[in-house]
Amino acid sequence: MHQEASSIAFIQSLFQKSCNSGAIKKETPNKIEQLAGDASRRRYYRIITSSKTYVVCLDRPFHGEDYPFLEIQSFLSKIGLRVPLIYDSDAKSGYLLEEDLGDRTLLNYLAGFTPQKELNTYKECVDAVIKYQSYRFNENHYSFQNLNFDAKKFNEEIDFSIEHFFNFITQNDTKQWKREIEQIQVELKKVNDLICEKSKVFTHRDFHSRNIMAKNHELAIIDFQDARLGIPQYDLVSLIDDCYYEIAHANKEDLKKYYFEHLFQIVDDQKNYTDFIYFYDLVCIQRTFKVLGTFSSLFNLKSKFQYLKYIGSAFEKLRKTMDKYTEFHSLKKNLASIYYGN
Repeated sequence: MHQEASSIAFIQSLFQKSCNSGAIKKETPNKIEQLAGDASRRRYYRIITSSKTYVVCLDRPFHGEDYPFLEIQSFLSKIGLRVPLIYDSDAKSGYLLEEDLGDRTLLNYLAGFTPQKELNTYKECVDAVIKYQSYRFNENHYSFQNLNFDAKKFNEEIDFSIEHFFNFITQNDTKQWKREIEQIQVELKKVNDLICEKSKVFTHRDFHSRNIMAKNHELAIIDFQDARLGIPQYDLVSLIDDCYYEIAHANKEDLKKYYFEHLFQIVDDQKNYTDFIYFYDLVCIQRTFKVLGTFSSLFNLKSKFQYLKYIGSAFEKLRKTMDKYTEFHSLKKNLASIYYGN
């Protein structure tokens, strides 16, 4: 049997079990179609019945409720945030049967927005960040509390991006840039060390316009399974310095100030707005460089051409952020020499 046909048959059998167990009402799928999914190993399918649609996620087998997606879905739902409903799961099969939130991401939803509507919509998203970051956890209640955006994790991301981004830019000929690359690595790891000095909170990790769904004018959060603890600015940078969509400059500044007004609810070691912006920019440098590596790797390893169109704007965002500080002159010069020199 063809692999895709085998997957469809497998999904049909799992869906039938969900029906038989009473997790959902008994129905017969009229159509099962594979969805584009994300950059991970997970595969997504839409099941269409005569009365409803569902989304199936197939992943590696897991152990009962000890599965990050289920744990974090439960946490976010408990504190009142909109996330996909989970109808059923089968740990041994790596199967999740989820609510279908449709295909309209926030990125699609933004088309044609006025600046005021853009601001109002993004304030709603920032409110969600404030809500989950303000939550006070019991010690070690959730497994993600044991995961951190620490220097080790950030440095792994830098090393990954250096490999994939520079191999992409130079077409696998990095030898002539060896000295510049080594200096870039050192400078970026200094940035990581500074970021890690700050207090940590719950961090979605990929909170951007493609991981927020718009259904019936309601926004829902998805793709949160990699959540961990990190600096508060991390998700704010992901959201308003998104490499997929450029928010109006005035709105971006308003959103930073709006978030800062609530920061005292979250941590007590960032009380000065100037310092808050400095660490915001440090995170922007770290995350944007990480994203350049991600986009490059998706092309290098998986031939996903659709991500190439974001590399230019992401690099310019990185350059402009470094431009604000004399301490990053050398880093900017080395990065720009490689990028513009190839």
